[in-house]
Amino acid sequence: MSAADTRPAPTANLQGLTVKQAASIMNVSERGVYDARRLIRSARADLIAEVEAGRMSLNRALMLAGERALRSGLAALRNAWSRATPDERAAFLAERCAEDLGKQS
Repeated sequence: MSAADTRPAPTANLQGLTVKQAASIMNVSERGVYDARRLIRSARADLIAEVEAGRMSLNRALMLAGERALRSGLAALRNAWSRATPDERAAFLAERCAEDLGKQS
């Protein structure tokens, strides 16, 4: 057995590192490190397991844990509208008006 075979497997124990270092090692954003820490502190083992298995996003887990507000459909629309260009807004409004007129016929 070689020395490489007796080494412990790498773990996610990143204590003693800065957030920037941990983010670099894990290939995630610094915000991702902060968010993961928030989820761990929520003590929701069920959600942590889902995120680790790749079946749930960290963002969704934080929402379900009550660590991040659930975004309503209206909030999503407002966000999309604020990011839309004037041309995209005009196209959207034209489509909506055409659909509304079609329903009145």
